[in-house]
Amino acid sequence: MGKYKKKLAWLLMFALCVGMIAFPDSGKVMPVRAAEETTQTEKQVTFDGGVLKIDGVVIVTSEALAGIDLQEIRRIEFGTSVKKIADGVFENCHNLVDVTWGDVTIIGKNAFAGCENLDIMTLPFSCTTIGEGAFWGCSKVEFVMLQSINKIGKNAFPLETNIVWENVNYLPDIAEGFWRQRTGTMFIFGSSVWESVREENSQETIRWEEENFDAAYFTFNNPLDETKYYVYSRGSDVLRVSTEGTMTLESGIKKDERSFYIPTQIEIPKTSIKQWILKADNLTFNEKYKEYSNLQSVKVFGVVSVGEECFSGCSALETFEADKFTSIGQKAFYGCTSLEKIQIKEGIDSIGKSAFEGCKSLTDVVIETRIITIEKRVFYGCEKLQNVELPICVRKINQEAFGNCSSLKSIVLPENISYVGLGNFTTTDIYWKGDEVTLQTPEEGEAEFFEQVTGTMFIPTGSAFWQKQKERYPNISWQEWTPVIEQVETETYDLMEQWAFQDDPYTVSAEPWLDEEGTPCVKIHFSKKYQRIAFRLPDKIRAQDYASVSIKAKVGGQLMFELSVDDIRMDESQGAVGGLTADCAYPFYYDGEEGETKFGTEEVELKNASNDMTSYMLLGTCRDPEDVEVYGRKYEFYIYSITFNPISSGTKKYVFEKKTEAEETPSPSIQPTETPSPSIQPTETPVSTISPTGLPSQTPSAAPENIAPSFSHKPEKSPAGRPMISFKKKGHGNRRYIQVSIKSTAGRYFDLYMKKKGKKYVRIRLKKMSLKKGKRVVKLKYTKKGYTVCFKVRTYDMIKGRKRYGAYSKEKRIKL
Repeated sequence: MGKYKKKLAWLLMFALCVGMIAFPDSGKVMPVRAAEETTQTEKQVTFDGGVLKIDGVVIVTSEALAGIDLQEIRRIEFGTSVKKIADGVFENCHNLVDVTWGDVTIIGKNAFAGCENLDIMTLPFSCTTIGEGAFWGCSKVEFVMLQSINKIGKNAFPLETNIVWENVNYLPDIAEGFWRQRTGTMFIFGSSVWESVREENSQETIRWEEENFDAAYFTFNNPLDETKYYVYSRGSDVLRVSTEGTMTLESGIKKDERSFYIPTQIEIPKTSIKQWILKADNLTFNEKYKEYSNLQSVKVFGVVSVGEECFSGCSALETFEADKFTSIGQKAFYGCTSLEKIQIKEGIDSIGKSAFEGCKSLTDVVIETRIITIEKRVFYGCEKLQNVELPICVRKINQEAFGNCSSLKSIVLPENISYVGLGNFTTTDIYWKGDEVTLQTPEEGEAEFFEQVTGTMFIPTGSAFWQKQKERYPNISWQEWTPVIEQVETETYDLMEQWAFQDDPYTVSAEPWLDEEGTPCVKIHFSKKYQRIAFRLPDKIRAQDYASVSIKAKVGGQLMFELSVDDIRMDESQGAVGGLTADCAYPFYYDGEEGETKFGTEEVELKNASNDMTSYMLLGTCRDPEDVEVYGRKYEFYIYSITFNPISSGTKKYVFEKKTEAEETPSPSIQPTETPSPSIQPTETPVSTISPTGLPSQTPSAAPENIAPSFSHKPEKSPAGRPMISFKKKGHGNRRYIQVSIKSTAGRYFDLYMKKKGKKYVRIRLKKMSLKKGKRVVKLKYTKKGYTVCFKVRTYDMIKGRKRYGAYSKEKRIKL
């Protein structure tokens, strides 16, 4: 009976729980959000100059093309998020020529039907399904390579299309009727799996070619127009050479980097080639193509690196276009006398010496990238050069970079130009934007820069530097002008407050400092080479958006500078270590004859900068103490400022420096008081109050107290102890408060700082700031819960009426 009652009780409880659940009405479908919506990136559909770019969606439908005239689309670029193209989306796009596939997996029914100008030779390795009639009527698709097709519909391609089937171990799901009346050549690698297909369609006029799977390439001669197709590396790339002299490369598999070359086994009459069209993600030109004496144009749909002397001497080359350059080597286009225009887009770090020297037909140069230095003789002898546009990040123009450019009538130099070499702009009117510039010192007997130029110098109004030049060289035509300076949004941060991983046992220590002239800086205590200290960036940035970083420092050993993603790890030997977003740089190299320390500002170029988001900057040294002491140097490192210089005015400029105390901790408008107590137990005395936001306001008071610190560079005169801080939450309801206990073995006074997460520290103004027997208890009342608040404390002594500051405590956090 007892067991029966227990079972009955459990059943009643279950019925009660079920009764509390609200089920949907019969026949109604509960709305469910697709999981893919939470993983997609933001939808991006752009259409400009005939190029349609789609990303941020999984399925491309007709709704994505709202407002776009299909007949104006010439090229489509799918991002990596796009997986499926719905039925009929691009049907009858009569002017569509090219498609970049990304990671498309499914191409729907009639998706590109009737696109008679579409010229493709491969589909991506990711593509597994092609719907019925997907490319029907695409008469230019005469040869196509299919790499991993699992399913293909009827009339997916024109009947004349020649197809490479890479399926070796299995037969795709091929729709009934696909082979009917087909006349093209079928290239197969696994003959055994195709036996049944060949037998069933033996009456059709289909030609079957069995290829060697391990062969480097095979060749197909189109009997209709004698065009040759070369299929490389198991079909991943197709190279087509037409009788009109156009050589087209199309890559079917994405590769991080690959060199473009033509195997010696392939006999191509080089003198007959007039045009290259190369469709690949990352191409590197390493060979010399001088033998292509009739090559007139090169078009690269992708990223390209041009090596030394690649096209040197290609006198017929008129145009060279690429989506993006990564580098242009020395003499890459030397002597290309027919080259008329060059547009160097984002991504490139350097242009080699004499890269375009002797390009006598070159009229326009547009540099839209992160070039900092224009090397020697890059555009020397470009006699017809008339228009040059330089980005704001250019800092140096080396000797004769624009020498003997007699048609260049005027040029505007960016405001950040710091150095110009001899032999530049000798017959050109120069519009100077910056207030100062260093000019190359001539050799003995050589004319100075302003003795070489004959054009008019337009100088900023009111510049003392330029007034001195005007007085020194009175024979030059000088005119004043008011340049329009692109305003860059600048944010300044305290370098010490960005110090990351302060509590980690493996971190390199740092402290605020004053140099001999009273200038604030940060002293970093390296003890051996390859140690690094990490500073957090306030916002994640793309290293590729910045041309350089300027570092002002006084050091006794060479520095290392790195940018890192957010996967920092702390190493016992090296300190902070992380994945780099740009090449490591080594500023402040100097020999043993430059004194105990080297002081100045050096610019670090961010080479090979990536698109990855950067979270930290790392400073290190590549010298041991004994490496510098042997030259009589001091193993000391003082950092004054670090400045991130953006490529464009639309990107923020970040400055990190050691601010004075008054700058970093403005007096809050709410002034909590403090109750001294040697005990950490609560007392009945009134307590200070934290504002409802959990933090005091950062609005400066009408009469802020002078709290500028004085960091001594003589350790024996400043307090040596580091204060400690601890908390206890007390009270309840409206009587909640934090009990802050401060202890220190040095300093008679203290400053208490507080901040909310993500904000800057502010100093809490107290009635009493003295320590009694090295202790003090502060009680701060709060009313709003849920905030995380950070505290730190700093001690000081009063010496001759001035504050002599000691060390900061470690940052402590408490959740209210």
